[in-house]
Amino acid sequence: MTERSTIGGSARKARLHGLAHDLRARSVAVVLIGAWLALSPLVLPLAGPVALWSQVGVGVALVALGGIRTARPLQTAALGLVNAALGVWVIVSSFAFHLQESAPRVWVNNFFLGCVVVLLAVSGAATCSFAGTVLPTRRPRHTHW
Repeated sequence: MTERSTIGGSARKARLHGLAHDLRARSVAVVLIGAWLALSPLVLPLAGPVALWSQVGVGVALVALGGIRTARPLQTAALGLVNAALGVWVIVSSFAFHLQESAPRVWVNNFFLGCVVVLLAVSGAATCSFAGTVLPTRRPRHTHW
C-alpha cells in the first residue's frame, strides 16, 4: 500500500465524518421541531380534530425519521426527502385547515416550522449530492478467472 493511497483514504474518511456530523445536527433539529409540532396543540389550541391529529401525526413522524437519520445519517439520506415532504405538508395544511383565520398563532408557527424543515431536509440532500456520495462506497471485488 502506498503512502498516497493511505492519505487519500484518511481524507475521504474525514470528509464522510464531517458530512455525517453535519447531517446529524440537521436531524436533531428536525427531531426537536417534530417534538414541538406533536406537543404544541397542548399549548396552542387548534380549530378542529383533523388539524390536531394531522399536526400530532406529522410531529411524531418527524421525530421518528429524524431519530433514524440521527443514528445513521449517511445510510438514510433518502429519508431526508420524506422529511421535506412532511415539511411541505405542514405548510400546506396551515392553509388547507384555514389556520390563518381560526388560529393565527398556530398558522405562523406551522408555516415557519414547515419552512425550516424543508430547508433542513433539502440542504441535507444537497450536501450529500455535492459531497459526491450518499452512501460510503466500496470498491468492487475483482475475481480472477
